[in-house]
Amino acid sequence: CNSLGNIVLPAYLQRINELTFFSCKNLFRVVIPGAVDSIGNSAFSECYQLKKVTISNSVQIINENAFAWCRSLADITIPSTVKTIGNWAFYGCQNLTDLRISMYIKDIKEDAFNSCSNLDNIIIIELEDDNARFNTSDIKRGHRQIIRILKQVNRQRAERFAEEHGYSKFFI
Repeated sequence: CNSLGNIVLPAYLQRINELTFFSCKNLFRVVIPGAVDSIGNSAFSECYQLKKVTISNSVQIINENAFAWCRSLADITIPSTVKTIGNWAFYGCQNLTDLRISMYIKDIKEDAFNSCSNLDNIIIIELEDDNARFNTSDIKRGHRQIIRILKQVNRQRAERFAEEHGYSKFFI
């Protein structure tokens, strides 16, 4: 698979199996179509040049190590349809700086974003609209989601964010 650079998967594809694109060294862009419901274990792991991933709104599960060691990945949007993000799903994505994620993803495993040391900008999709009105519980839910992710990346940053937004350090 070393000759693969840009992949637009077929629209009828329902699942990306484990290790499908494992260690495709020159893969730089992937579009995951609307029928895919899960991304298998280590499906894109060690794709060192992978910079751009588009995940469709049909995906419900991002399994363990799915994008681990994708060192060039700088930003990603995880749609609200995702219910589970597995352990080490984005482990070692050292250049990941921007994450757009839903506050409704309930099952983010403890080490999903471990070793994403440059992850600085976490945006809650539902809170992006400046014209929308949010109630306090929505905002708190969004803050808790950010804290859950920051805690995996850098505990001190998580504590600082929590403190700035009125949460006890014990919450972390």
